[in-house]
Amino acid sequence: MYVKIMRFISAATVLLMTAASLMAQSFLDQYQPPQNTGDSFVIDLEHPVIVAHRVLEPGIYQVHCINIAGADLPVLRIRQVNRPAVNLAVTIWPAFRESASAENEVTFYHIGNDYYFKRMWIRGMNYGYTFSPPKGVAP
Repeated sequence: MYVKIMRFISAATVLLMTAASLMAQSFLDQYQPPQNTGDSFVIDLEHPVIVAHRVLEPGIYQVHCINIAGADLPVLRIRQVNRPAVNLAVTIWPAFRESASAENEVTFYHIGNDYYFKRMWIRGMNYGYTFSPPKGVAP
């Protein structure tokens, strides 16, 4: 009798785990990666980037432009997608170019092994943002 009960429990466990896996896969199939919206855009960092004395690890980040009342320049809020911890505000300057960018584009200052933001261009727009160079680097 004990063996039959244990076999039943094992079979039920396998069935429940299979159902849970299928439900999780169907949820993940519905997940859409973040998209550009009117007030934000998405960047994908392939290597660590130093910004405002913090290191942003490689990954996908949502960038929001915030205009603070009384401030002369906008601020970017950079948050790693699907990670609750890193929220970072950075002061930037507007940048313009003649043609719209085909994709979200980020350029960097590359000093030694370190990367720092230089400019961000927004897909479909002819403007972007310029960052202050690291200390000791000419713009």
